[in-house]
Amino acid sequence: MLFGKPLIAVNHIEGHIAANFITHKELEPPFMCLIISGGHTYLVNVKDYNECEILGKTRDDAIGEAFDKVARVVRTSDILVDQK
Repeated sequence: MLFGKPLIAVNHIEGHIAANFITHKELEPPFMCLIISGGHTYLVNVKDYNECEILGKTRDDAIGEAFDKVARVVRTSDILVDQK
Protein backbone atom coordinates (compact mmCIF):
# COMPACT_ATOMS: atom_id res chain seq x y z
CA MET A 1 0.00 0.00 0.00
CA LEU A 2 1.11 3.52 -0.76
CA PHE A 3 -0.82 6.50 0.62
CA GLY A 4 -3.53 4.05 1.68
CA LYS A 5 -3.96 2.80 -1.91
CA PRO A 6 -3.09 -0.67 -3.20
CA LEU A 7 -0.28 -0.92 -5.75
CA ILE A 8 -1.09 -2.80 -8.93
CA ALA A 9 1.75 -4.19 -11.05
CA VAL A 10 1.48 -3.23 -14.73
CA ASN A 11 3.73 -4.45 -17.54
CA HIS A 12 4.94 -1.30 -19.27
CA ILE A 13 5.08 -2.85 -22.76
CA GLU A 14 1.66 -4.54 -22.42
CA GLY A 15 0.32 -1.14 -21.34
CA HIS A 16 1.40 0.36 -24.66
CA ILE A 17 -0.46 -2.40 -26.51
CA ALA A 18 -3.58 -2.04 -24.33
CA ALA A 19 -3.69 1.72 -24.95
CA ASN A 20 -4.48 0.96 -28.60
CA PHE A 21 -7.73 -0.74 -27.58
CA ILE A 22 -8.83 2.49 -25.90
CA THR A 23 -7.93 4.70 -28.87
CA HIS A 24 -9.07 2.31 -31.63
CA LYS A 25 -12.27 0.62 -30.45
CA GLU A 26 -12.52 -1.42 -33.68
CA LEU A 27 -9.08 -3.04 -33.14
CA GLU A 28 -9.26 -6.79 -32.53
CA PRO A 29 -6.52 -9.41 -32.27
CA PRO A 30 -4.71 -10.94 -33.97
CA PHE A 31 -2.41 -8.15 -35.19
CA MET A 32 1.25 -7.16 -35.24
CA CYS A 33 2.35 -4.29 -33.03
CA LEU A 34 5.53 -2.23 -33.32
CA ILE A 35 6.20 -0.55 -29.98
CA ILE A 36 8.59 2.39 -30.10
CA SER A 37 8.84 3.95 -26.68
CA GLY A 38 11.83 5.83 -25.32
CA GLY A 39 14.27 3.05 -24.41
CA HIS A 40 12.20 0.17 -25.84
CA THR A 41 11.54 -1.14 -29.33
CA TYR A 42 9.52 -4.35 -29.65
CA LEU A 43 7.85 -6.21 -32.49
CA VAL A 44 4.95 -8.12 -30.94
CA ASN A 45 2.47 -10.62 -32.34
CA VAL A 46 -0.75 -9.89 -30.43
CA LYS A 47 -2.58 -13.21 -30.61
CA ASP A 48 -5.46 -12.37 -28.27
CA TYR A 49 -6.35 -9.71 -25.69
CA ASN A 50 -4.19 -11.41 -23.04
CA GLU A 51 -1.74 -13.32 -25.24
CA CYS A 52 1.29 -11.74 -26.89
CA GLU A 53 4.48 -13.12 -28.41
CA ILE A 54 7.58 -10.93 -28.60
CA LEU A 55 9.10 -11.54 -32.03
CA GLY A 56 12.02 -9.16 -31.63
CA LYS A 57 13.38 -6.33 -29.54
CA THR A 58 16.38 -4.03 -29.46
CA ARG A 59 19.32 -4.84 -27.28
CA ASP A 60 20.91 -1.41 -27.16
CA ASP A 61 19.77 2.01 -28.39
CA ALA A 62 16.07 1.87 -29.21
CA ILE A 63 14.32 3.62 -32.10
CA GLY A 64 12.38 5.83 -29.68
CA GLU A 65 15.59 6.94 -27.99
CA ALA A 66 17.18 7.76 -31.36
CA PHE A 67 14.03 9.71 -32.34
CA ASP A 68 14.22 11.70 -29.08
CA LYS A 69 17.89 12.55 -29.73
CA VAL A 70 17.19 13.73 -33.28
CA ALA A 71 14.18 15.76 -32.11
CA ARG A 72 16.36 17.58 -29.57
CA VAL A 73 18.93 18.46 -32.24
CA VAL A 74 16.28 19.61 -34.73
CA ARG A 75 14.51 21.73 -32.13
CA THR A 76 17.82 23.27 -31.10
CA SER A 77 18.76 24.08 -34.70
CA ASP A 78 15.26 25.56 -35.30
CA ILE A 79 15.71 27.85 -32.31
CA LEU A 80 19.14 28.92 -33.54
CA VAL A 81 17.81 29.58 -37.06
CA ASP A 82 14.90 31.64 -35.68
CA GLN A 83 17.28 33.81 -33.69
CA LYS A 84 19.40 34.79 -36.72
